[in-house]
Amino acid sequence: MPRKPKILHALRVIRKCLGHTQASFAADIGCSTITIQRIENGSLRISRKLANLIMEATGADPAALRSTTTGKAMDMAGHKYTKSSFKFYHKGIPCDPKEFRYLALTLSHYMQLMLLASNRGGQLKMRAVFSKIQESFVTIAAESRLKDGIHNYLTENGYVDRRKYRVSDLRKFPEFARIIGYRDDKRFRPSKIIPYNRPKGWIPDYILLESPVLPADADMKLIPNVSYFIDNERPMPEELRRFVEQALYWEIKEFRFSFVDPPQTA
Repeated sequence: MPRKPKILHALRVIRKCLGHTQASFAADIGCSTITIQRIENGSLRISRKLANLIMEATGADPAALRSTTTGKAMDMAGHKYTKSSFKFYHKGIPCDPKEFRYLALTLSHYMQLMLLASNRGGQLKMRAVFSKIQESFVTIAAESRLKDGIHNYLTENGYVDRRKYRVSDLRKFPEFARIIGYRDDKRFRPSKIIPYNRPKGWIPDYILLESPVLPADADMKLIPNVSYFIDNERPMPEELRRFVEQALYWEIKEFRFSFVDPPQTA
């Protein structure tokens, strides 16, 4: 006869309610069996990331999972967790276009209020708040495993920057080469051109300084005495777009993962 657990953790209640073994529950969530075992016996606290993954799979309240070891498993509606909680979460919560628009507009409204209020404190404060919002988006996307889906959506719908890089540059910047999925073939000539469609519209997780290399007969009809800066977060002026579309390839000048990291230069 199995021994009664010393504590009745909320996670154990949810797992038993859904008829899972520790191994099958771990596989469903995407973690190791030993992680589930340690959480249930009280030797490991659930991380925010794991609590959100459990919520996504079961409809359990992540805050309750992280704050209690008393067996008080709650659902997202604030009720005691039951099989009905699971069914409602997966079938009862609307996911139609109307609900999608409501959620998108609500989030947009919240962000506008934060930026409007912070702008009253000056541009520096607004920039700081903007950066914090971006950081929270990156964290949510990572914890919910959304980054690949975001990039796939952008690529499928044509929201990309079309780039060409020389093999010689990719060899100088191997970390960037890894990001774009380039595997070095030593047989390639240094001058070989590698095309890449970079998703455009999501927060980049690296900083790349690059410039287009143009043919000798390039049509350079830019506005005189105007400085141009290519920023992935803003639309490119039409005259600059025509200019960069003539590029033979893009020369990589500098790469780093963040501004606090030392730059990698050619």
